[in-house]
Amino acid sequence: MANNFKFKLNSKGVKDLMKSNRMQSICQENANSIISATGRTDYKSSVFRSATRVNVNVKPDSDEAYKDIMDNNTLEKAIQMVRK
Repeated sequence: MANNFKFKLNSKGVKDLMKSNRMQSICQENANSIISATGRTDYKSSVFRSATRVNVNVKPDSDEAYKDIMDNNTLEKAIQMVRK
């Protein structure tokens, strides 16, 4: 086998992919999975497009959820469960 394989990344294609509706859908699915993994219903997610990519935020929607995050690291644990 030859070891001189060359790969050229299509930069415009990657940019388009990172801002696409499909990527927005994937991010929303991941956010919903994280919220489900917390075992609580008082979290909210928001998806938005920046200049370079789609972003998602998962935030507490109540004071109790915020306190739970601070006391138990709930979101961090939920993210770790979703990644496995």
